[in-house]
Amino acid sequence: MEIFVTTKETFCTTLNWNPDDVQYDDLLNEQPNWDSVNQLRVLMALEATLDIKLPLKKYIVCRRINEVADLVASVKNRA
Repeated sequence: MEIFVTTKETFCTTLNWNPDDVQYDDLLNEQPNWDSVNQLRVLMALEATLDIKLPLKKYIVCRRINEVADLVASVKNRA
């Protein structure tokens, strides 16, 4: 569960989203300021925060925060 919280916090901090307005299963492309540049900003922030390297091809197809969190968890578990 910690990875899910950290992932959501990273999204919200990086993109100045209000955590109370964001649910784990919300579509990212329906969130304010979500575009390809911010998608990469979040990727870099997650990698720096969690000291991991996310596979770009898998990351860019994630459509929801919980999908990103699942990807983060799978990378963390392999480490």
